[in-house]
Formats: sequence, structure tokens, C-alpha cells
Amino acid sequence: WDAWSNLDLANCLIYMKDLDRASEILKETNAIKDNLHHKRHKIRTEYGIKFNQALSMIINKDIENAYVTIHNMKEMDKNIIHQYYYNLFSLYFYLNDTDSGYEWYYKELEKLKKPCFAIIYDPWCENARKDKRYIKLLKEMKLYDYWKDSL
Repeated sequence: WDAWSNLDLANCLIYMKDLDRASEILKETNAIKDNLHHKRHKIRTEYGIKFNQALSMIINKDIENAYVTIHNMKEMDKNIIHQYYYNLFSLYFYLNDTDSGYEWYYKELEKLKKPCFAIIYDPWCENARKDKRYIKLLKEMKLYDYWKDSL
């Protein structure tokens, strides 16, 4: 298969939670040197593997290694990492590390120039909704009056 097909297969394996096989396929796909589009796709696939590994570690209470994996995610290619702030803040909120979660949420807000409404309904962001900053955020979104009875 060509590199592009391998990357698509790796992405499918991520969704099937076969992270080991997805990682193997990525290692086999090191021939991506010339095409920037392929190279970025490979980085996104690697990021997806790391995200799912971190999530699995959190669910399995392997918190120390989850933080290491999240740190590695932040150190990936700086040219595309801004596309994944949502993943970072949702993992931090899931870990109940609300300070880091809000730090990355506000980076997402700054990048998009609009709020990310997932913080309201995403189950991974539940811990964010228990924090006093959440009310301030709802007010900034002009949604406090709508949500105040559910707080």
C-alpha cells in the first residue's frame, strides 16, 4: 500500500482502539519525506494515537503516564498542534486538572476567536463545569441566564 492508504488504515485502527497496530503501521510509513500533506497527515495520526493512549491511561487510573503522554502531545509539530487544543483541554478536565484545562481552553478560544461550546455538553469536560470559572465563561458566552438553573 502507499503511504496515504497506510495512514488511513492507522486512523481506522485508532477508532477501533487497536493502538498498537496503528503504531506499527506508522513506523512502516516512514517513507513520507517529500509531500508536506502526507507528512501532516502522519503527524495527525500520531497525535490521534497519543490522544487515545492518554485517554486509556486516564480511564485505567495510570495518571502519571497520562501526563507524560499529554506532555508529548504538546511537544509535537508546533505547526499543527494548535488544531488540537480541544483534545488537550478535554483530557485535562477529565483528569480534574482544571487549571491546565482552562489554560488550554482559553488557547482554543483565542485561536478560534469564538467559544468552544463543547465545554457545556462534553462529558469529559464535566469537571470544568464544577469550577467557578465556568460561570464566568457562561457569562462571557452570554449563556448564563439559559444555563443558570442547571448549575
